[in-house]
Amino acid sequence: MKDDKVYAIDNGLAFAPDKLRRNYGKFWDVSIPDELKEKFESFLSQEDKQKVLKDLLSELLKPGEVEACLGRIETIGRIIASKGSITTGSKKELKFQPKK
Repeated sequence: MKDDKVYAIDNGLAFAPDKLRRNYGKFWDVSIPDELKEKFESFLSQEDKQKVLKDLLSELLKPGEVEACLGRIETIGRIIASKGSITTGSKKELKFQPKK
């Protein structure tokens, strides 16, 4: 997000439901700004916002892609909330498989 607008970047990595993500090395151990942490926490604490996003994505993507994307948001948000960054120790948590 920038200036309250959402920019879609690298959708092939964000929405693919069946791929293991390994090549995020440049993002390991980078401190996450408080503003971004707060946005994750706010989004993850409000089921109505999650439903709106799911409904909007469902108009554009396959069900597995939607679930994979939402699962990644939840996983990344949980890691950021607990550790303040995506640490190299987070690799096992970042398998990005959709919930079954």
